[in-house]
Amino acid sequence: MQDAVDTLKAEVSLGRFGQPAGLAPVYVFLASREVSYVTGEVHGATDRNGSA
Repeated sequence: MQDAVDTLKAEVSLGRFGQPAGLAPVYVFLASREVSYVTGEVHGATDRNGSA
């Protein structure tokens, strides 16, 4: 199992998996009224320290 985890982490540019706290602001934005005119956008999610 650890080999599979290590293989997946090696494919992620930061070498670690994202955490819910890093994705929450994107989810909140997507659930807001401000998103009503957004189409085909790519939104980056960063952790609390601002690193992607």
